[in-house]
Amino acid sequence: MAIANLTTLSQNTIKTHVQHIYQKLDIHSREELIVAVEQLGELLDDE
Repeated sequence: MAIANLTTLSQNTIKTHVQHIYQKLDIHSREELIVAVEQLGELLDDE
């Protein structure tokens, strides 16, 4: 993982943080995350 290479964090630590973010957003995959970000962008563009 690129983030682990740029920091002193292990890949397992990064994976755990990503899992927690997904849980908080009620997202289960990277694809769902991309859709959620795109929808948020559309909402912000409409304002």
